[in-house]
Amino acid sequence: FYNEKERNLLETIIVYIFDNIEEIKIQEILLILPVKIKEEVMTIAQKLKKEGIKEGEYRAKVKTIINGYKKGLSIDILSALSDLNQEDVKKIIDEHKNQD
Repeated sequence: FYNEKERNLLETIIVYIFDNIEEIKIQEILLILPVKIKEEVMTIAQKLKKEGIKEGEYRAKVKTIINGYKKGLSIDILSALSDLNQEDVKKIIDEHKNQD
């Protein structure tokens, strides 16, 4: 029931609210929203949560790769540990070489 521009605006507002308002206040806001908007907010919130989980999992893999590389593990082993292909592992290592 929203066009893409309205949905993007709503998503931006939701991200701002979740980042800047206490959880109890968010729950209060959700109680007063109309059902259709509440459903949309919850759908967007679930999407953002999934994206956050994926980002966290990826960061954990990067940390594992970097730490393992520093300890002398091979690209092959790092690839197996992270479930990433060897090219992606090499790319991550190259991106982080100058950050030490």
